[in-house]
Amino acid sequence: PKLTFPFAGHTQDGGMLCGGYSSQTKSNCFQWNPKEGKFLLVYKFEPGRYQHVSWSPVSKNETFLIGGGSSRTGSQNSTTVVKQGVLTGKTPVFPLKYRLYAACSIYDPERGTVVITGGNSYVAPQYRLTSVYNEDGFVENLGNLTYPRSFHGCTSYVADKKRIFLV
Repeated sequence: PKLTFPFAGHTQDGGMLCGGYSSQTKSNCFQWNPKEGKFLLVYKFEPGRYQHVSWSPVSKNETFLIGGGSSRTGSQNSTTVVKQGVLTGKTPVFPLKYRLYAACSIYDPERGTVVITGGNSYVAPQYRLTSVYNEDGFVENLGNLTYPRSFHGCTSYVADKKRIFLV
C-alpha cells in the first residue's frame, strides 16, 4: 500500500520508518501494522532528523537515531533513542564525537556496535571518517576511507568466517 506521507531522507529499521525531510515525518517514527495494513505513528522525538543514520542493537528493543537534521537544532551532534511502547524519544542519549550528516551505518553483530562511515557535507575532513559507537557512545575511529563519501550506501557480509565491510 501507499505510504501515509512522502518519505525521503529517513531511515528504516525492520518495519519502522523514522525521520525525513517532510514536516509530517522529521520528528516521528511510523511502524508497519499488518492488522490495519498501514504505517502507524509509534514515536515522536525532538529535534527532528533527516539524512541521519539509525541502529537497532539486537540486545535491546530500541533504535538509536544518530546525527542528521539541521545544524541549528543540535541534532547533528546528538542521538535519540526510541523504545517499543514509549511514545516520546529520549534525547540526547550520548553526544557524537563528530558532527554527522548524510553518513551511512553498518551494524557489527559480533561486537554489538555500529560502524558509521563518511557523511557530513559541511566539514570536509569528516567525509572520510569511520567511527565506531556502542550503546554508551563513541568507541574508536577505524581510520579514514580512501575516498570521501556522503549520501552513500554501505553494508557488510561474512565470507570465510570474516566480516567484510563495503562502502
